[in-house]
Amino acid sequence: MFQGYVINLDRRTDRLSQFYQQQEAHSFQRVAAVDKAFLALIGDGREVFNTAFFCQSIQRPITLGEIGCTLSHIKTWRLIAENNQLADDDFAIVAEDDVKLIANFSQYLTACLAHFKSTQADIVLLQKLELAKGGNVALFSGGDLNYFVPKSAVECDNDGSSLYLIRKSKAVSLLKRLEAEKPAWLADQFSLFCELDKMIILSQLFGYVPPETESDLENERTLARQQPYK
Repeated sequence: MFQGYVINLDRRTDRLSQFYQQQEAHSFQRVAAVDKAFLALIGDGREVFNTAFFCQSIQRPITLGEIGCTLSHIKTWRLIAENNQLADDDFAIVAEDDVKLIANFSQYLTACLAHFKSTQADIVLLQKLELAKGGNVALFSGGDLNYFVPKSAVECDNDGSSLYLIRKSKAVSLLKRLEAEKPAWLADQFSLFCELDKMIILSQLFGYVPPETESDLENERTLARQQPYK
């Protein structure tokens, strides 16, 4: 058995229902996502996020949806850090509700967890949008695990955060860091909160996001990219 969490907005019961229709999804615990509508009520995001640092580094405005997504993942890390069923060196799996899991997911994930527990990895990416472009998705179907350690941020960032493993001790250390500073990264900017040599990317994916999936967040990102930061 694994410890899994799925991030889902309260207003998107349709997505949660579709996620749980997958045979392999029953072991995931729902985490209520931080809604951009709530963030809009309390300000422009700077109260809970280092918007100045982000905008200066990316040279565009950040959207409330992006902030909400990041805070949702941090909320999930807190649940992992507080989970007494997990040892410090155990991994938990984080999913977003739009991900499609491979057949026999639980069986293969059990083997994956055993394989990576003895490594120095803190985060293992099981989904990557770039590897699923054009519908030619290389999905894991048994056998040896094919993976690599990223050599640069380009190989691991800005490519989705719909399915990954995070070690409990890493979740604990990230929360400790966030006691002293606000987050200043997007949920899929992994290199900004994890050292490259402590990340692993699977070449054959354990899940993927269908290209036709509706994404309010991505639509807002597209508009933000057209507005250079001043």
